[in-house]
Amino acid sequence: MVTGGPPAAPATGAAVSRPLPRRVGILSDGQHFRGEDGALYTTTPLARQFEQWAALFDEVVVCAPLWPGRPEARHSAYRAPNIRLEPMRPAGGSTLLAKARLAAALPGWIAAIRRMLARVDAVHVRCPNNVSIPGLLLLSRSRHFRQAVYTGNWAGYPGEARTFRWQRLHLRRRFRGPVMVYGRWPGDPSHVVPTFSPVFSDADWEGEAAAVEARVAALRAAPALDAVTMVSVGQLDANKNQRTAVRALALLRARGLGAELHLLGEGERRGALAALAAELGVASAVRFHGQVSHEEVRAHYRRAHFVVQPSYSEGFSKVIVEAQLHGAVPLLSDLPVNREAVGDGARGRCFPPDDAEGVAAHVAALAADPAALAAMVEAGRAYARVHSLEAWREHLRSTLESHWKVGP
Repeated sequence: MVTGGPPAAPATGAAVSRPLPRRVGILSDGQHFRGEDGALYTTTPLARQFEQWAALFDEVVVCAPLWPGRPEARHSAYRAPNIRLEPMRPAGGSTLLAKARLAAALPGWIAAIRRMLARVDAVHVRCPNNVSIPGLLLLSRSRHFRQAVYTGNWAGYPGEARTFRWQRLHLRRRFRGPVMVYGRWPGDPSHVVPTFSPVFSDADWEGEAAAVEARVAALRAAPALDAVTMVSVGQLDANKNQRTAVRALALLRARGLGAELHLLGEGERRGALAALAAELGVASAVRFHGQVSHEEVRAHYRRAHFVVQPSYSEGFSKVIVEAQLHGAVPLLSDLPVNREAVGDGARGRCFPPDDAEGVAAHVAALAADPAALAAMVEAGRAYARVHSLEAWREHLRSTLESHWKVGP
């Protein structure tokens, strides 16, 4: 067993001379709850991903906020018995009061992070968020093996928080371990590694095969589609920009194509989006579902022809590959990570975030050519196949072994 890691990475090509550490800590701002059954809950994607760490290590200590109340539909219990929680006090927000509470919580955060560091041999830090800042600073003075993921836009964007920019620069220039990012960024140092964010298993992929094959056959037999279903998934906020999807829906219905839009998520823009739908005369065709369980999200993908994500900024979107898994075709804002997901247009289409006309044109063209839509469904399924939880776990294992110079 290794207790702590080297102060700097060994030279490239150095022989593997130590085993993979046995205990790993995960520093995250992901909400955690205790269920009535006593089990520990977090958002379903995080639960499934942290379980992959639990498959590689003897013990996983998650240092994250423990919230009062009970878990919601979007949360799932950990299924791995070797995951423990080092709880932190929830704090954060943009108001002055929220910032004062954050400052008051900081000493407790530091104490919790130190307790986690004392229990583990290696640390995984999820950035960017508030709790990762003291974590990165404390880790820089330790000898632990370390790995990080940056789940936001690695290129930065207008209006980006200064704390996010600092975390990107720290990870790029000073972090002594592999940093996983979404997309490929030529010119970055060798410790910056492209990755993806999975949420489904190989068994999930296999389980959808028959339904998707039936969908493809039906599309190929259809001369044209006279109605389509679109879904958009995510918080209803300015960045997710669902108003473009609402405007595109209005354009499609004005052209005589039956179309409906399902919005999965909750947020501050719900009222404004409902008002926009009413103003455009499509209120009855825009359905607000609020926060729903992961299984309900999957049920919507099975019924949808398209998943429309007009975000201004995005990391790797789990929505995209899971929609492809179920046979829905992604229509995405034109961002580097999204271009990779649609390839050369064989798996979906990209558009400028505010281009509702472009979205409507893509939908109308594919509704008129169901055979082309079927080919996109098949290409998307092939792309999703290599983005499973199991594939990600092996990618994670090989990255850690290569950069830490450890082995089984």
